[in-house]
Amino acid sequence: MGCQYPEADSPTVLWRNVLAARRSFREIPSERLDLADYYSPDRSEPDATYNRLAAVLEDYQFDRLAFSIPGSLFRSSDMVHWLALDVAKRALDDAGFDRLPVDPRRVSVLIGNTLTGDYTRSGVLRLRWPYVRRAVAATLAAHGLSAQLADVMPDLERRYKQPFHPRVDRPAPPRCGLRARGWRRPEHRPLRAHRLREDERSGRKAHARLRREV
Repeated sequence: MGCQYPEADSPTVLWRNVLAARRSFREIPSERLDLADYYSPDRSEPDATYNRLAAVLEDYQFDRLAFSIPGSLFRSSDMVHWLALDVAKRALDDAGFDRLPVDPRRVSVLIGNTLTGDYTRSGVLRLRWPYVRRAVAATLAAHGLSAQLADVMPDLERRYKQPFHPRVDRPAPPRCGLRARGWRRPEHRPLRAHRLREDERSGRKAHARLRREV
């Protein structure tokens, strides 16, 4: 077994917290959700939450060097992807797989997520800039301020995009778990190369569809 919960990075610590009736709920930190923007005690308020508490992971660090993950790949993938890989590795080790005489040339490990983590959501917000630009331009025009567009838009775009990492058109990252040290792809190279090319084409098509929707 393996786990990474708030205040519990192993099943042993988690069970100890359960027996002690320990609660890990705290007021939601502003870096996860700014309650000044989204909190409302009115449960019927749209686009708001009446909840102020959450149990969140704090100070989690993924050791990319232990998994032989390049820095560029690590930075371009959501942290929940690496969290899943890390916990899966702990579970396999706990089950004794790290001590089994397994030929890594005959083992392949696939791991991914549903592409709904913080990195993905922030990337989608960055790609929504064209919609925001049109909405702002239409609002300024409706109030007779079209002459201000040339001065306002560059600064507004810079401020809007500043918190979000630039999006780079590359194949989707869920294959990166294959680079985990000791877990190698099987030696079916022609078929594997064909499938990787298909994945890359699918990834480019997905990016193109997203841009058209924006």
